[in-house]
This record gives sequence, structure tokens and C-alpha cells, in this order.
Amino acid sequence: MPLQHVHKQNIIDSNKELREVYLNLMISFFAVSMIDLFIPIYLLQLGYSLFEAALFWLVFLLFIAFTYPFSAKLSERIGVKHTILLSAPLLVIFYLSMYSLSSNSFPILLLAVLLGIAKGIYWMPLEIDFIANCHKRMRGKEVGYSQVFPRLGRILGPIIGAAVLVSFGFQSLFLFVVVILIASIVPLFTSKDFPPKTKDHWNYAFSRSSLKYFFGAAVEGTYDVFEGFLWPLFIFFSFGGLVAGKSIYSMGFASSILVIATIIFAFIAGKKTDQGKGRQMLLIGAAVGVFSALAAVFASSETAILLISFLVGIGIVMRSVPFTEYTFSLIKRQSIEGGLIVREAGLTLGRIISFAFFFLLILLGFAFPQAFTAVFIVTAIASAYFLLVKLE
Repeated sequence: MPLQHVHKQNIIDSNKELREVYLNLMISFFAVSMIDLFIPIYLLQLGYSLFEAALFWLVFLLFIAFTYPFSAKLSERIGVKHTILLSAPLLVIFYLSMYSLSSNSFPILLLAVLLGIAKGIYWMPLEIDFIANCHKRMRGKEVGYSQVFPRLGRILGPIIGAAVLVSFGFQSLFLFVVVILIASIVPLFTSKDFPPKTKDHWNYAFSRSSLKYFFGAAVEGTYDVFEGFLWPLFIFFSFGGLVAGKSIYSMGFASSILVIATIIFAFIAGKKTDQGKGRQMLLIGAAVGVFSALAAVFASSETAILLISFLVGIGIVMRSVPFTEYTFSLIKRQSIEGGLIVREAGLTLGRIISFAFFFLLILLGFAFPQAFTAVFIVTAIASAYFLLVKLE
């Protein structure tokens, strides 16, 4: 068989693999976006403090990182897709436990551990699957698509989640999410499973060449806390908190505005990255990230909050697409598993720093809005890292 034909056939096969990944991401993100945004609100509604809700989120994120090495080994033994499959029952147990949390006193930190393990088992093999099947000349677009498809699911997810929550309550929403999450696994098994080709990933994980990417991932981690936890809660409290139904709808609507921005600009960032303009995209994304985090400090009206949400979405993908492409390009040449462990360790460090600062402010007596705006400023400072460091 001619080499050219083999190459063409491999691209067709791997495109099918990527389509499976994209479809899984879209369905699963649609499900989790309906509920994950509102979990801190659910805990507050049940009488837990803001400190406890933040601690839940931190423990969850820590256990994603702790699970990554185990998930890598498991993928080598049983294949990446069967490892992903193992996350489904853990997620079902978690959401059913959250469903009954109002009537049963489960320790919420144990539930956070369970969710972190489930997500770690899910994300490591899914990222291995993606990196193993992406193409050098189209990696920017493919990374862009990997951010677009899950966000397609997230456009309506927060709004539908808010509507179900207000109309039927958290219990109905948890059950609805469980059903969709189970369905999201199906697309991955329309092709054969495979174990990753292992390299000496522990040597790479502790090598000097990974340091710039490690610190870049740490910056991404600080922004994760800003985008995924603090900004939605800031919106919630800005519109009346638990006593106002409008606050839940405002959270959902602002989240959808953010997602729309990421979808629009992910295509642009992916295309420009493949054209060799990833550095420019990264600088634009970093600058927008700095500006939007600082602008959040002064947000006081609904119009301002929606505009800042749109800017946050632009900053995320204009920064994340080229940085992820650079990272995946490097670790595919070196060690996929080791590179992903470095990446997750960096993300975790950034998240710990943000949460630790937030906890300190709460313990010192600061709450809303001072504790939030102080972390927004730290996020803006961290985002400037990409303006100063050249990653290529």
C-alpha cells in the first residue's frame, strides 16, 4: 500500500476519533453546565458557609490533580476509553448523593473528593485520546474545536439549568444531569479503544524544559477560579443572593454570554495559531484577560457584568488556544502522560494560590465584595505572565 494512501487513511481515522471526542465533550458539558455553576449556590442554600463552599471547590480541584497519575497508569492497562467509562458511575454516585444531601448528612468534602476522582479519571484519558489523534498542521484549529464543542453544550446549559432549578428545584436538576452524563459516554465507543504509547513520563514531568509551561498552566489555574467560581458567585451576590430569584437567572445568562464569546473567538484563535500567529493571539488574550479581571473590580450594573462576561470569554480562548497548542505540540514530542501531569500540577498550583488568598481574606473578616475584588486583582496580575514570557 502506498505511503501516501496510508497517511490519508490515518487522517480519516483520527478525524473520526476527534469527532467522537468533540461529541462527548458537547454532551457532557451541556449536562454539567446545567448544574456545576449552581453547586456553590446549592451548598449556600443548605446552610453551608461561603468558606465551606469554596473549600469544597478547592478539594475537588486538588483531587483531580491527585488522580491524574493513577488515571494515566489505568489508561495504559485497560485503554483510554474504558478508563473514561469508569468515571460515569462515580459521577452518577456523586450527583445522586448531592440529590439527597438535603435529607442525608453526607460529609461534603468526601463528595468533593469523589467528584475530583471522577473528573481526573475522565479528563486524563480524554486528553490522551485527543493529543494522540490531532495533526501538527491543524492542531490550532483542532484545539479550537475542542474548546468550541463543549461550549456549544454550555450555551443553553446554564439557562436551562436555571429554569429547571427555579421551576422544579435542585433534585430534579440532579436527576436530569445524571441521565445526560450516562448518554455522553456512548459516542466514544463507536471506534476501537487503545492504550497510550508510554514514554518515560516521570522524567519529563520533572524536567527543566517543562517549567515555562508549568507556570503558564498555573496562570490558567488562577483564571479557572476567577471564571468558574468567583465571577459567577460575584454575579449571584450582586443581584440579591439567595433572596432573589433573578440572581440565578443572571448567573445563567452571563455564563451563556461568556460561552458565546468563547465560541466566536475560538475559531479565530485556532486559525491564526495554525498560520503561525499564535504568539499574537496569546498576547491579545493575555491583555484582554488582564483588562477583564481589572474591570470586574468595578462592575456594578447588569450591563457592565454582561459586557465583562463577554470579554472574559474572549480572553479565555485567545490565550488558551495558542497556549494549549504549544503545550500539546511539546508534550506529543516528549511524553503525553508526563506533559499532562505537569499541566495539571500547574493548574492546581494556580487554583490553590487563588483559593488560599480568598480563604485568608474571608478569615480576616472580608466577604462580599472585598474578598472577590482582591482576588480579581491577583488574577489580572497573574494573567500578565503571558505578556512577559515567550513560550515557543
